[in-house]
Amino acid sequence: MEPQEPAGPTASQLCALHAAAAAGDAGAIRGLLRVPAWETAALLRAVDGSGRTALDHAARGGWEAAVEMLIDEGKPFGGASYGPALLEAARGGHVGVIWVLLDAGESVAAADSGGRTPLWLAAAGGHAAAVRLLLERGADRHAAAADGSLPVSCAARQGHASVVQALVKPAPDRHPSGGCDRWTAWHWCAHTGDAASARALLSEASWVAAQRIDSEAADDVTALMVAAAAGQLDVLALLVEAGASLAAMDYPDGWTALHHAARRDGAAAVQALIRAGADVDAASLWTDEDLDEGEACVTPLHLAAQYAGVDVLRALIDAGASVSQKNNSGCTAIGCAARGGRLDNISLLLARGADAVAAADGGRAVAEAVLHHQNAAALLLVRGGAATPDWNTMLQCVKVYYGYGEAEAEDGEEGEDPLSLVRDTAVQCLQKLGKWLAQPLREDARARAGLQQLVVGAAAAGRRAQRAEQAAEEAIARTASLRAEAAALEARIAQAEARLASLPPTRAQEGEGQSRLLQPRDAAAPAAAKKPRRQQ
Repeated sequence: MEPQEPAGPTASQLCALHAAAAAGDAGAIRGLLRVPAWETAALLRAVDGSGRTALDHAARGGWEAAVEMLIDEGKPFGGASYGPALLEAARGGHVGVIWVLLDAGESVAAADSGGRTPLWLAAAGGHAAAVRLLLERGADRHAAAADGSLPVSCAARQGHASVVQALVKPAPDRHPSGGCDRWTAWHWCAHTGDAASARALLSEASWVAAQRIDSEAADDVTALMVAAAAGQLDVLALLVEAGASLAAMDYPDGWTALHHAARRDGAAAVQALIRAGADVDAASLWTDEDLDEGEACVTPLHLAAQYAGVDVLRALIDAGASVSQKNNSGCTAIGCAARGGRLDNISLLLARGADAVAAADGGRAVAEAVLHHQNAAALLLVRGGAATPDWNTMLQCVKVYYGYGEAEAEDGEEGEDPLSLVRDTAVQCLQKLGKWLAQPLREDARARAGLQQLVVGAAAAGRRAQRAEQAAEEAIARTASLRAEAAALEARIAQAEARLASLPPTRAQEGEGQSRLLQPRDAAAPAAAKKPRRQQ
């Protein structure tokens, strides 16, 4: 009987081989592979719980000698793929192992399940030497992963300037976008402040540094906007020097780079953009039509007044920004400052000529403050002379509530009166305007309470009168009923009398005699006594 071959390597053999490969112990690997050929092939192809072979572990650790030994041991069996091992080596930046695997015939275009090539992994890890080797061996610098991210974008995102420089030599003829939010390498340099990578791009690239992302990119944001919002001054200066557009606007807000810097309270970025020639009165051109919200004609001063500190506001005003310019809702910078509760900004705007009593504003600044619960800002505006006429307070509340002009406020849903939609809000607004308005409110409340008491008293008196009237009607009805009963009784009596009168006389006398017989004797005696005596 012939002996049967074992089913395969044991778990202990496999574990020992993988441990030796991970440790780069070539001697141990050689000893473990001194088994029959069929068992050697099974050991080399077997994977552990992580899905890695012995070759993958050796490549991951960067053990060049161990990798060479495992490749040599596996050559007689053929059909082996070194792609996973190459990806492991590229991820770790192990140049020697990459060289060995490429010489063994593995393709530089190998990719993992996420579409990431060895070049992508080496670039993301910041391994410049590995990147240069892969490029020399024909790796495609434009090969994007499944999510659209490029090697250069990943390197710029991580701040690997040397990798970026390696990837842009020679200069690419296009600048595709990729990765998070479809950002390019320029966006990541601007976001992270990686000036070295930005200089590498500028020194090698022939295309415009501030090129806007394509139609599929998020919100048309440029690298200059990202740098301005993040306050990355070095990259911002490089982009401006390279000709980045200061007038480019994003979507849907329609903001320029100066808008973003003002919104983020970046005083240094605002000053740098102003020096570069940014328009301080640039107004956003559209609103978000899909959401039907937002404000157009917003200037950097509007954003700074509401969100930024006094330094940003002062820089814009010193550069000539108009303190009286309105957005599409009719709100000036002082109204925006009131909405944000920025007391220092309100004081500065008043000092620089902002008119808190302007008839066109109609008390809107105060309404903005109170509707956003900025009581201190409202009182500051009142002390500064802000107009708060009683007659238009409700109207201003409506305009603030809708965020549009009077024409839109006139059309409520299903024809309702706009005032009814915000009546409670308007009452709260009036109650918060200050002590000077509290007394009239209290007097009005007392008058309303007195009137209500009068109405309640009148209603009670009316109810009492109604009950009395009902009782009187019931008494009248009862009296009429009694009168009818009395009349009926009188009629019956009259009928009885008539019947008695119509009886015959004999019968009447008999009736009278019978009545006398029925009388008691004592009663008949007086009658006999009354008879006249006979005369003697």
